[in-house]
Amino acid sequence: MSTDSTFSKTCAALSKLIHQKLRAFSRAADTFCIGFGEDTIYVNLKGQSIVKPEYAIHIQCYWEITEDGKVILSQDDFNKARAGVTVQTFQSEQFGNSIYDEVAHNINANVKNNPVYVVTFEADITGGFQLMLSNNYVIKVYPDDPSEGESWRYFKINADDSHLVIFDDVI
Repeated sequence: MSTDSTFSKTCAALSKLIHQKLRAFSRAADTFCIGFGEDTIYVNLKGQSIVKPEYAIHIQCYWEITEDGKVILSQDDFNKARAGVTVQTFQSEQFGNSIYDEVAHNINANVKNNPVYVVTFEADITGGFQLMLSNNYVIKVYPDDPSEGESWRYFKINADDSHLVIFDDVI
């Protein structure tokens, strides 16, 4: 995908998030997952109904969240033990052990009680972007890993639409 095409597709996808409600931060191993929009019912392969957000971004490159310009959570926090977890027992894959898990849990509780919305965004030709939210949070994504793997993907959950996938080798 060319840089012009990447930029255009990134802008088109992120524009769908304007005024959408931030639902939650989650993770799948070391992939950062963000949900936006209305809650929707999704039926999984076992036939079980699960509530999911309408839109999702899954991020595998470097990212950070700032509040009033200060970094409060980043990709690095997946690999840092939260208070009370010893270095000997820390396993980043175990949910609840990392600083990420602790901070994400607190942010999720806060946005559940105080709704937060996407206000605007900025994108760049490398496939990076910033989402500015209504509570002075900014989600920043930097696809700069030279491994040529997947940086991030955007998709509408429970839809037949294709995913927008941005790879690290955009530039």
